[in-house]
Amino acid sequence: MKILLPESIKDFIAIRDEKEEVSIICDVERCGVLLGHKNGDCIVVEEIVEVENASKNPNEFEIDPYNLYEIWVDAEKRGLDIVAVFHTHPFGLAKPSSLDIQGLKQTGMIWVIIGIDGVKAYIYRNRLEEVEVIYLK
Repeated sequence: MKILLPESIKDFIAIRDEKEEVSIICDVERCGVLLGHKNGDCIVVEEIVEVENASKNPNEFEIDPYNLYEIWVDAEKRGLDIVAVFHTHPFGLAKPSSLDIQGLKQTGMIWVIIGIDGVKAYIYRNRLEEVEVIYLK
């Protein structure tokens, strides 16, 4: 399985100048969904939709179900599907935490995690599997 991501998702990775005064990433987890479609064994992402993190814990993320429903309805009208969930690990690696693994099991969806080491994707199908990430120009 592969997920084809727009290069713009790289903007979620911390980019700092030499003095570390400028950072795109914030100190709390950012989150949202990826819209697109499935093409055989490939997931093609066409849009990144960031939502406000509803969690009060800066080291967790939560997507408000009402926001998710609105995004789903809008996407469906435009012929798109919610194909993955994404979130950041602002100070950590792009590796699923134990909470992430629980979420992966519950949703059955691909989760894209953006960490200080880059962008990685995972799915849980009887076990945790890494999904190959390819960038679209």
